[in-house]
Amino acid sequence: MIFDDNAVDYHLAIWRWLLGTLGGVERVRELPLLLPTAEFFPARPNTDPAYAEAVLRSLMRHLDMADWPCELEMIVRSTDEHALAKHGLNTEQSFHRPAGTFRQKEDGSAIIQYDESQLADPVSLMATLLHELCHYQMSSVELAPPGGWRMEEVCTDVAVSFFGGGVLVANRAFQFQQHHIDIEGRGGWSWKSQGYLSESQHAYALAVFCVLKGVNPDLPAKHLRPGPKGYFLEAMKDLRHRREWIDELVSTTPESLAEVMAVSNAAEPAAGDAVLSAEELSECHCRSLQKEPLWQFVVQRALQQPEDLSWDERELMALRDLPRSLSLVLHVVRFIVRTEEGGLQNAVLVDTAVPETVSEVTLQNTIEGFEHLRDYSRAAFLKYLLPGIRVHLQTLTEAEAEGTLDEFVSPLDRDDGWQALEPVYLHQLRLIIRDQPATLYYPTSS
Repeated sequence: MIFDDNAVDYHLAIWRWLLGTLGGVERVRELPLLLPTAEFFPARPNTDPAYAEAVLRSLMRHLDMADWPCELEMIVRSTDEHALAKHGLNTEQSFHRPAGTFRQKEDGSAIIQYDESQLADPVSLMATLLHELCHYQMSSVELAPPGGWRMEEVCTDVAVSFFGGGVLVANRAFQFQQHHIDIEGRGGWSWKSQGYLSESQHAYALAVFCVLKGVNPDLPAKHLRPGPKGYFLEAMKDLRHRREWIDELVSTTPESLAEVMAVSNAAEPAAGDAVLSAEELSECHCRSLQKEPLWQFVVQRALQQPEDLSWDERELMALRDLPRSLSLVLHVVRFIVRTEEGGLQNAVLVDTAVPETVSEVTLQNTIEGFEHLRDYSRAAFLKYLLPGIRVHLQTLTEAEAEGTLDEFVSPLDRDDGWQALEPVYLHQLRLIIRDQPATLYYPTSS
């Protein structure tokens, strides 16, 4: 996260939403800054599931949730994943599944799941369980967050800092490891990312928490790894020049939030003029998507979005508030058009104030789109590519700072592999248009 005005304004919007819906600055000041120490987590780390249960109960006590009904379940790895781990391969990256999940039952109680591999990494386990508990805390919130409910996971990651867990998640947002892969000493490297925010975004959220609560920054700094510690100290410096920004957060109430959100929603134009009917779909032959009605529908809706947004943001706004099946298909169409225009980097990276987060969320939706169209090879390809977004942006920033852009190699430069894949999605899209066109109609009553 580069601390420019656009990025900070988006962060402000999320914090304002959290404060307005979860109890205001008074709630923040009641919560402790959670640290990975025995004071907060007295259970001794081990690989027994009982340890995860102890961590969960400690977190629930600190968040005043001790009497909230909640079950904890462990997700067991498959045989294939265990085999990969045995050979030193990063199964979290290879399979790209979430570190945890949250589900609420009809009676209001919750079920939280965590990946069994996290028992070997206590701080990751703490961060994961806290993220899922934040979902539980936010489950009764009715007012949509900034950017709509599609940004719920992003806002939940910021909520982890709201509830005092900024140190835990910042230390686990991005992990880079160099290693030797054979007896001849040939080197390699791997990465693992956890959550939906980058190190810098988590560090900024932690800094906001510290300012609102009045925490001495030396305390969290002692417990941060070098990367997030540097971002945190820079964020603290940045916030010293944003007194009005902080004052606005401190004064946020449910009433003031409702007024701000009402103005924001009123300023967002409707996209009712864009239509997909049987007539438009009859002209979709899936030969050149850029020239066909599905893409033109996206462009028409994008043109109706606020002009102060980047074109990338306007495209993504155009995909909001659509039936799920249509949205998934259009994410695929957008991705294909973007790759044809400028390659994988052009399709993957989104020009916005928070590129890491929005790019990841958009790519995840695109992966679901390819799976919806039964193109599992392309979905798997993009799952492997997904962690490269943060690596690309972080190493690019470092290369710019060091003046070594000529040597920069992006992990997203995989165009040859992408182009070699069979376009299975086109066949399935043709079948949908022929046999189930109503699933793509917009408005749905057409």
